[in-house]
Amino acid sequence: PFTDVNDESGDSGTVATTDVELRYETGLQEPFGFSVDLTHNKIDYSDTTDPDLEDSQTDRAVVAARMRLSSVSTVTVSADREWYEADDAEQTDRDTETYLAALRHEMGPTLTLDASLGHTRIETEEFGITEVDSGAVGSIGLTRALGNGTANVLLATRIETTGRRTELTFGREMELPRGSLEAMIGASRGNDGDIDAIGSLTYVQRTRSGELTASVSRSAYADDDDESVLDTRAAVTYRHEINSVSRLDLGVEWSLVDRSAGGVPDETDYTRVSAAYTRELTADWDLTGGITHRTRSDTDEGDADSTSVFLTLSRNFSFRP
Repeated sequence: PFTDVNDESGDSGTVATTDVELRYETGLQEPFGFSVDLTHNKIDYSDTTDPDLEDSQTDRAVVAARMRLSSVSTVTVSADREWYEADDAEQTDRDTETYLAALRHEMGPTLTLDASLGHTRIETEEFGITEVDSGAVGSIGLTRALGNGTANVLLATRIETTGRRTELTFGREMELPRGSLEAMIGASRGNDGDIDAIGSLTYVQRTRSGELTASVSRSAYADDDDESVLDTRAAVTYRHEINSVSRLDLGVEWSLVDRSAGGVPDETDYTRVSAAYTRELTADWDLTGGITHRTRSDTDEGDADSTSVFLTLSRNFSFRP
């Protein structure tokens, strides 16, 4: 359930979220491989009159074929299609398709080249009017292996509902005696010409009975409402291995979504606190139960909070066809 604490009407209600994921991959150790990824996400609100709480559904299918040309070169071609629809005032219906060819080439014992080139087409229908954004997409990057990790540089460009976005990033990954450190810094340029700083920092500390992870990040993208967003996040998570078949996961996450784009302030602040217990029933089956509490503070829509209790049964398996 959720409650808008600033709404004098006491508006409240329930949200149900459905997530389904399926991945099939063959040829893991062969010169030729094939994979299919299918995902489904559905969000349904009930017993609420808040117009900003919109039902939505996202379905995605990714098909990829990989071919090893030589001991140092691999080519992957993929087709990615996503369908998004929302029961909002605009009756948004969006169809996104991306076709991509990617090359990984080991230029030497310590240097790897990754390059890709493709095309994206986004067709969005709102208020019965269809708009199309399309163009070339691609990336080129270099990764060098170092004594205690890797260093990389990446230039990438993509098409969003707000137009083209191009990013240049520099990264470093380090292996530490009892953990790891990953850092990335760069710049993102949107279709309006504005340049924003982006980056991330993740530190992992391994303990005798678990793992502690702390991370901060800042990213730029276009959201489902066709707005340019700056997303700043921070999180601390801890995994405690109780014994060989059970574990406890604790987490605190915070994020600030800024849609101001240099204009009138339009920000949303999110916080989430969660705890989950997982037990391995068999070698393939896991049972997970837990609780999550979320809060939201928006400059226009006020504050809201929700608490959810969940229980999931999952299975991981692999086989050779």
